[in-house]
Amino acid sequence: LCLVFGRKLLHVFGAEFEAALPVLLIITLASFIDAGVGPAGQFLQMIGRERAASALVISAALVTVGLNVLLIPRYGAVGAAMGTGAGIALLNLGRLLALRKFLGVFPYSQLSLRLLLVSACAAAIALLAAPLGLLAQGMILLLLYVTGMRLFCLHEEDREMLERLGKRLGVKR
Repeated sequence: LCLVFGRKLLHVFGAEFEAALPVLLIITLASFIDAGVGPAGQFLQMIGRERAASALVISAALVTVGLNVLLIPRYGAVGAAMGTGAGIALLNLGRLLALRKFLGVFPYSQLSLRLLLVSACAAAIALLAAPLGLLAQGMILLLLYVTGMRLFCLHEEDREMLERLGKRLGVKR
């Protein structure tokens, strides 16, 4: 939502806040990475790999501080967002690699990639629909996202469960 409606969200606080759009977009992308990795840090701690988890946090913090020292004087708030976003991304990538090393698991599949592509396409089309107005943009985003998920991002068991739920609710196809 921040990627598609960021400018409008910032405008709520006043037109001068629209200048912060690049910062919002960078931090949104970093937050997306963080959310996409989920509780990997907690898993590392639960399996007794506290040292590895701590090393990753310290490394990411050092990278963040170093990048901020380099980028803030030249790019200001955008530099701070880039440095912080890079630190968040590095921390989460490290957590994923650590889980793969210690447990042999990787939480993403072809379905994950499809969901990412559906989301990106829905967002891009919603951005192109800006001249139609905020409500139309929102409806287009929702419709494309839900349709894309239903067509491309469900396991067969999920489809069967939705079909059974539809029958139970009396929804006709």
